[in-house]
Parts: sequence; structure tokens; C-alpha cells
Amino acid sequence: MADAGGLRSLREFNEGVLFWIQPVLNKRYFELVGEGRTYATLHWEHESKSLAIARFHNGVFTFKRAGFLMPHVTVRRSGEDGDFGRLRFSLGGSGLLELHEGRSYRLLCMSSSSQVWAFVDNRGSRLCTFVMTKGIAKRCAEVTIEAEGRRMKDIAVIVLVGWYFLRIKEEEELAAAAAAASWPFRSGADDGGFMMMAAAASAGAVASIPPPSPPPPSFHP
Repeated sequence: MADAGGLRSLREFNEGVLFWIQPVLNKRYFELVGEGRTYATLHWEHESKSLAIARFHNGVFTFKRAGFLMPHVTVRRSGEDGDFGRLRFSLGGSGLLELHEGRSYRLLCMSSSSQVWAFVDNRGSRLCTFVMTKGIAKRCAEVTIEAEGRRMKDIAVIVLVGWYFLRIKEEEELAAAAAAASWPFRSGADDGGFMMMAAAASAGAVASIPPPSPPPPSFHP
């Protein structure tokens, strides 16, 4: 695990591509690297929970996924109770990152395959882009930070919360697919329970939803 004291500022990064890598397969720990340097880390202390710790050169934040009908990610400075910001997103993809001083940035899916995502500012100027690269060595995503983004004080938070969102999104989609594959088909009466299970899985709440009860036996006098 990279030492927080050794992380470099993203403002020092020249033009090129950064990579989110997963040093240990199946461990929820990631490093943002480029030019032989580490710029940020993101890790989950508990494998089954949504709370993650994000570190960069001059700050430590926590991210936590919350909400079912109105999903969002809370962004907090470590040790503080109030939110520094929130990333509100739809299950379909797009999101809005709102920070406590009134600054906001929009997260957009840029490809039909959901492999390319970007943050843009209020003028529509692109700040950074994520390209998913699953299956290429330990690299999970390529990150390109535009010149406009490198000048921003929020860029580290943007790159970190963006990656958190993409990881949570992928995990919830895998959970929903697993729930769908393992759910037995009984009858039309169970369709509602199945849909409830799939929806809960996509929100990371599979374990909290019990299976539907079987229909009561018929009564014959």
C-alpha cells in the first residue's frame, strides 16, 4: 500500500495518461499511477461495505454509497461529520457532483458500451476522462486529465470519486446479474419478488431482501 506521505500532486503531472491499477487481484485497493509515480489511492477497509478511504497528496476523504430510490455518494473529509460534497447519480449512468462551496461538475457516459466516462464543467468543457481497461494486466482504467482539469483544485476529488462510482457501479451490476442467474423460476406469482431482488442487488442490498413467500395452499371444503 502506498504511503500517503509519498503521494504526488496531480498538478505535477504532465500531459499523458494515468492508470488506476489494482496491485492485488480481488482486493478492493487501487492506486492512481503514471510516470513511475503514485498520485492517489482508494481502498475499502471492509470487503462487504461501501465505505472507502481516498488519499491524495494533501487530503484524506471518505466516500460512501447511500440511497435506494435517490442514489448518491457522500464525500467527506476524514474526521469531519458534514458532507464536503455529494455525487448524485441515476441507475442509468449520468451524475452530478456538487461540492460544499457551490462548485458542481457533471459525470457523463460517453460510449454506448459504458466503457468511457467523463467529467465536464458547467460550460461543457471536459475535465477528465476514464476509459475502462479491464483485463489488461493490473490496469483497470486509463485516466486522461485535460489542461483545464490540471489547473483545478478539485481535480483530485473528481478523479477519486469518479473511480469510486465506477467501481461501485460495476460491483452492483455483477451482484444483480448473479442474483438473476441464481433465482429459480417458479410461477408468474413470483415475478414481483424477482424484480424486487434484482433491483435490490443493483443497489447493493441483496442480503437484506428475503425471498418471496410461496402462495398459500388451496382450500377445498
